[in-house]
Amino acid sequence: MKTNDNGISPQAKAVKQLYLKNAEKFKTEADRLNSYIKKGEEQKIRTQFIKTRLAYKQIELFAEYWFPFYAGKLNGPPIPFYEEPEPDMQVQYPHGLQLIESWIFPKMDPKMKKKLNFESDELLRYAIELPTINESFIFDDAHIFDAVMEQLYRITTLTIAGFDSQVAVNSLPECSSSLKCIHALLKIYKTRINDFSPNTFDSIQFLLSDAQSYLIKNRDFNSFNRMEFIQKYLDPLTKSVAAFKTSNKYPDNNSGMYYSAINKNNSLFKPGAFNPYRFLDDHSSSANKTELGRKLFYEKRLSSNNQRSCASCHQPEKAFMDGLKTSIALDGHASLPRNAPTIWNAALQRKLFADSRSHTLEEQVMQ
Repeated sequence: MKTNDNGISPQAKAVKQLYLKNAEKFKTEADRLNSYIKKGEEQKIRTQFIKTRLAYKQIELFAEYWFPFYAGKLNGPPIPFYEEPEPDMQVQYPHGLQLIESWIFPKMDPKMKKKLNFESDELLRYAIELPTINESFIFDDAHIFDAVMEQLYRITTLTIAGFDSQVAVNSLPECSSSLKCIHALLKIYKTRINDFSPNTFDSIQFLLSDAQSYLIKNRDFNSFNRMEFIQKYLDPLTKSVAAFKTSNKYPDNNSGMYYSAINKNNSLFKPGAFNPYRFLDDHSSSANKTELGRKLFYEKRLSSNNQRSCASCHQPEKAFMDGLKTSIALDGHASLPRNAPTIWNAALQRKLFADSRSHTLEEQVMQ
């Protein structure tokens, strides 16, 4: 494999150009959306919105991996949130396509006209900035295939479930757009993939083409057979890309900002794919510790009135919630202002409570 003086292969340089090309396309679509919003042309706004997010899906692989700040500004969740890697930052308010979607689908919300104009301006501002801030980011083969694996996992778990298209319900065409980007990227590595294993790229291309055909034939979001789509196309594709990644000894990116608990070297459904100790400083365990934890979890004497245990609100049979809109206070009658969230995988959280004021489970107990 040939590389330049910086250790960057010709293929990696070509991938970077693919990203910049797609970023320019997204900028153009965001500009058109902004123009229609300024004119108030409702039907054109919705039509252009679809085109704009399809264009975003062509850069999602890159934005989510290399530029997560911009990914949040361009297509972040439409709710206030706390940025776990930044404990000193206060509540972050939503921006981007998902927020805009909530105001224009299924009909325009006239009360949000001023905010819609502002968010559209912000979307365009970030779309213009994005292609200009890439020089300090490394587009090498290892990072690229790490990003591809993350995008395949993202499509499998989020995109086809409608995670970021909850109102427009356009996630299946958006899945198609994401796969087109992956196809274009892998084409750049065609020769090297086939050098690794003859006809492997042809197999990958066949899976991608068939997946696109499947998406065209099965357009209805509610009846879409996600299990079949995953088993026939997404999972085999993931395994093929992972095999190339591991054969080249491309490591998972374990730097702090990535925080992945998934071993990005095989099927998402392979036993052992999830590393339960990724965020734990002390992951030693024993039967005695487990039993102690169980007893403490059900111990009511830890409460001020000897009537409440952890399990009172975090009931195992209810996914460690209590099934109530808001939990009951210690007096047994009044309602608290918050509900009881699930504590599944709580040990992996880096911030606890709605305001992220606690950094560890041990600290959370004291509060």
